[in-house]
Amino acid sequence: MKVSLSLSPLGGTFERPVENAVARFEERSGWLLLARVAGVCGLGEASPLPGYSDDSLEESERALRGLGPTVEVGMDTLEAFTASVARASDAIPTVAHAARFAFESALFDAYARTRGVPLWAALRHGLELGPPGAHVSGSQLGVAAWIAPDDLRAAEAASAAGVHTFKLKLGRDLDAELAFARKLRDRFPAARLRFDANRSLGASDVDRVLLALAALDAEFCEEPSATLPTGAPVPLALDESLRGVPAADVVPHPGVRAWVLKPTSLGGLLRCAPYVREALRRGIEPIVSHTLEGPVANAVLRELALAIAGGAAAGVGDHAGLHALQPPFAFEAHAGQGDEPVIPHHAPGCGHFERDLSIAEAAREHPTRLAIDGPSGPLSHAELATRCEAQRRALEQLGWRAGDGLAFIPRLDVDTVVTVFTAVAAGIVLVPLHPRGTPDEHEAIVRESGARWIHQRPSRLPFKRSEDTKRPLPEAPLAILFTSGTSGISKGAVLSRRAFVASAWASRQRSSSLPAGAARPSSATQDAPDVWLASLTPAHVGGLSILLRALVHRGTLVLPASSEFHPATTLDLVRRYGVTQLSLVPTMLARCLDETGSAPPSLRVVLLGGAAADAGLVARARAAGFPIRLTYGMTEACSQIATQRDAGEPGCGRPLRGVEVRARGGVLEVRGPTLFSGYLGQREPLDEDGWFRTGDLGRVDDDGCVHIEGRRQDLIITGGENVYPAEVEARVSAHPAVREAAVIGVHDATWGQRVVAVCVLETRRSTTELASSDARILEPTCAGEDEAPWSDVQALLRDVDVALSGALASFKRPKEYWVVDALPRTSLGKVARAGLAGLADARGTRIVAVSALRRS
Repeated sequence: MKVSLSLSPLGGTFERPVENAVARFEERSGWLLLARVAGVCGLGEASPLPGYSDDSLEESERALRGLGPTVEVGMDTLEAFTASVARASDAIPTVAHAARFAFESALFDAYARTRGVPLWAALRHGLELGPPGAHVSGSQLGVAAWIAPDDLRAAEAASAAGVHTFKLKLGRDLDAELAFARKLRDRFPAARLRFDANRSLGASDVDRVLLALAALDAEFCEEPSATLPTGAPVPLALDESLRGVPAADVVPHPGVRAWVLKPTSLGGLLRCAPYVREALRRGIEPIVSHTLEGPVANAVLRELALAIAGGAAAGVGDHAGLHALQPPFAFEAHAGQGDEPVIPHHAPGCGHFERDLSIAEAAREHPTRLAIDGPSGPLSHAELATRCEAQRRALEQLGWRAGDGLAFIPRLDVDTVVTVFTAVAAGIVLVPLHPRGTPDEHEAIVRESGARWIHQRPSRLPFKRSEDTKRPLPEAPLAILFTSGTSGISKGAVLSRRAFVASAWASRQRSSSLPAGAARPSSATQDAPDVWLASLTPAHVGGLSILLRALVHRGTLVLPASSEFHPATTLDLVRRYGVTQLSLVPTMLARCLDETGSAPPSLRVVLLGGAAADAGLVARARAAGFPIRLTYGMTEACSQIATQRDAGEPGCGRPLRGVEVRARGGVLEVRGPTLFSGYLGQREPLDEDGWFRTGDLGRVDDDGCVHIEGRRQDLIITGGENVYPAEVEARVSAHPAVREAAVIGVHDATWGQRVVAVCVLETRRSTTELASSDARILEPTCAGEDEAPWSDVQALLRDVDVALSGALASFKRPKEYWVVDALPRTSLGKVARAGLAGLADARGTRIVAVSALRRS
């Protein structure tokens, strides 16, 4: 397949001057390579800098223009593609390292876009990186910041951005450099310190300096001297020594623990791959680093780091040149269509997740933009940040700090938003409790999680944490959300900060892309922030995600006057405050359609999930102008997994960017950076390749769209709420009037499903004897003598219903009781669940509506 190539200049000024042994640089230049194929555009960057690269800008231009306007590349399989890229790349002169890197980057980026997969996945499998079976995800990507001598402010800024690894140069003024390193260690006692001497240490200095670095607990020192010392007190790393030497021929050294890999110096992505494989074979850490490239190349380097198995396989971070290179045109004009990113599949929030999750940073960026709106009044980002800072100080005085677990009952109000944003910024772990839960259910969650209420002294949660780290790491928990398992036992799903940020950006890429021909409302501009309505309780991942997406994207959150859902109020809020994004469950949508025949004009996206949606309901909503996008998600994946880009996509649409979905044995499995870290106190839920088995029945079609063919086998979804039968069965069967019970969900036009308890009661006479077989739904009557025994049964069921009211949330309690003589059994004596629904029509079954019991 022919790939069209075009070259455009890049240029800009460094944020701060860069100085090396060659010269001092205040400006720099580069080349942006665009590779167009099959309707997408891949990006690559060549920006060599003297002293950091062996080639020149002129050599890069000659090499890239020498490729011609098109190249032929095989696109049928990844293997064929990689082989054809290698053949094409061989036409580039060996010395033009930056050109090779740009060319291979652009082609791999284009291939990844045509397949709808993240760039790191294409690199990992195409370049055969990492040991078989090893899994890597966005949560494993770390970044390192290069810190100039005596620039403590740069270190503070990097730390504020979530960077915990610092790299320092040695060799010009050793005493001053070591003094600054000690100052840095004192300021950041938990930081990882890396040093690079570039072979500058003489025989008289090397031992002294390495001993000083050992005292600083240095992670390693790159190339301390021309000849590597033996018995060094700190681990060593290779960098310059790798250039020009085949990976297999690099001389082993017992003190070397890391290879620092710079693809732009090693000859591109393909030539870097053997070094990765050889390092892993030797048990050495491969660390991807940069040579002060611009944003496109830096994004590719981050994706390469993601592609390499192991958390230490990353060394790229912000630097003085990262934002210096800017093209003389908008990236969007060349970067394809729809929701394609403007740089190659950049890992969302990489190195900036703390900024994304910081209300203080949002206030600095957009002080006057509305953060909250609604009947209670508006609050700008600056005003909201002030309230959050006040609560942060109050929590700090009470002893709360990063890693503590905060139990709270969320409402759809300003106080809840302040609590959530304050906790998130401080690294305090959210443990939200459902507002409709019972005190016993709340107490069980608080006890299981080890969390404490906001007015209590904080507690340490039962998972590994870095006690000395001032700011939470990307992998640190942001929230623990409890979801009942199929066994009926609540499980705490631990969701990391990285996962929530990755989910927020992936959701934005999908929901902010409009189908061809669609337009934003006339009142909005392409740059206008989205306006979300807080429509779901933050006790669920869907509701919590709404709050966090508004924070990450610096949007506006509209809060209702009441946490209770009222369709007329919801529609009025959407119209009055220009809501653009709305999340609903099918029951809520049905009630909204009963209120109006046309959608509010400001709506751009209505995410519909949480339960199976009836096709007639969806068609009715779309006919009324609601921009419905079916979505499939779950708590364990930070809400969304797959979402329709437009109404024409079948099923629930394609997986979000970076998320993989496959069907194995008819059951959907998910992998990607938005997955949870695991269940609290339970074994690893992912397989060795990082796949999570959802338990949902479904398939993935040839276009990559996800189709749900059945939820978890026993799960009941009623009004968007999950109910697991085992939990309700245990409560019903515990009542002395019930011999045994099985709980099922039956179709309900309003709620999707309603909870039904099929019961065998402790009575002296069978239900067949107690009432005539013709009656289907028993209503209380003034019973005669012959009917008196059935009145006793009614009284028993009324007692059961009253007992459940204090033990289960209202949505979990049965709406009907089916009283039978015996439950159907399998040959092994287990309850035959497949036969329970048929009992509704069986002779002798008595169906008793709870509403009737409560009226009597």
